[in-house]
Amino acid sequence: RIVSNLLPTIKSVEECVAALKNSNLLFMGYNIVLSDPEGAWLLEVYKKNLNVRRLADREVVTNHFSVLDHGPKRLEDYPSSFCRLELGRERIAGIESEAELFAFLSYRDPDENRSIWRESPAFKTVSSTILNLKAGTVKRAHG
Repeated sequence: RIVSNLLPTIKSVEECVAALKNSNLLFMGYNIVLSDPEGAWLLEVYKKNLNVRRLADREVVTNHFSVLDHGPKRLEDYPSSFCRLELGRERIAGIESEAELFAFLSYRDPDENRSIWRESPAFKTVSSTILNLKAGTVKRAHG
């Protein structure tokens, strides 16, 4: 909720990071992708711990933590997250248009662990977001 409340008032990712660091909140664990005119960043937040790193062009992010010690760390811990990360890394270089990217984000595979868009009884994808910093657009893909 704090990030949602901050978004209308902040001008940079740096301001958001400072507000999170200065809050007295304990976070359950979130991967947050934020962008501003300077680029895009991944924030991993768990309890009072916060890691911020700049995202590279065409970087793929799934929902497990890569830096903070929280949540699954191995394929066996959370197969679908790690399989989706691998699949995204394999295919991102060949995607040449926003339409292809939207199609990929909606990709469903008979092997649930290799589906980008999931609709199993246990897990359901709500949306995926595309940040196009060059065009200054944010678009949500809905399955």
